[in-house]
Amino acid sequence: LISNLQTIRSQIQLYKIQHGGALPGAGSAALDAALTKYTDASGALAATQAPGPGVYGPYLQQIPKNPFNNSDKITTNGTLGDNGGGWEFDTSTGAFHADDNKEHSEL
Repeated sequence: LISNLQTIRSQIQLYKIQHGGALPGAGSAALDAALTKYTDASGALAATQAPGPGVYGPYLQQIPKNPFNNSDKITTNGTLGDNGGGWEFDTSTGAFHADDNKEHSEL
């Protein structure tokens, strides 16, 4: 769990750097697509599926599963700890957490 969180959080930060401070999912590409596919500077899916000038990503090969509930679903702006998905992403702050009913307050 810790390794998955560290990886995803670092890739969210890299996306943010390469997209002028915007978080993944802020453009026209959905959050999971923004992290696993090629995007342009505006956050839209890139016309080409190859790296090149103005084409970024992919940041993850796939969204990993939360080992405590076996879900790779990312819920945005939901209730943390409700086990509604594998992960919880706050679209206003960029905070990314495990979304299961286990105690992870220190993560």
